Amino acid sequence: MFGAAMCLGVGSLALRVTRSRVHLTGTSLLVVNPVMTYELPYGAVKKAEVNPGGSLVIVPKDPGPRTDEEGYLVVGFAGSLLDRAFGTSPKAAAETNKVRRARKKATALGGETTRSLTADPVAELLLVAAAACAVVAVFLRW
Repeated sequence: MFGAAMCLGVGSLALRVTRSRVHLTGTSLLVVNPVMTYELPYGAVKKAEVNPGGSLVIVPKDPGPRTDEEGYLVVGFAGSLLDRAFGTSPKAAAETNKVRRARKKATALGGETTRSLTADPVAELLLVAAAACAVVAVFLRW
């Protein structure tokens, strides 16, 4: 049971990481990371760029206290080997900048960036199952 708990916990983490992404909606850019989700209006985004490590970073016009020194890191494009082989981060940055320029005129300038916890029901269900297996494993040892 302890092995099942470990597998389910690692599976939950892997699912959250692999489901990291960027959504280009009609009015804003949505960065979905494993733990936090950021919604930035197009008017509040300066650019999307690839940092020297090969990761996609969304640079806000006015960095607030909740951003790191570069901007908002997109974990789904964090410079993996597949990303380096297929060049997905530069392609995603180019597409994001193209859409941002096109939609920036249709949206209000600036705007408030919202931050929330990422809700992933499948990953959370795996985590609950891992906790249940861990509890059962503890009681089986007694």
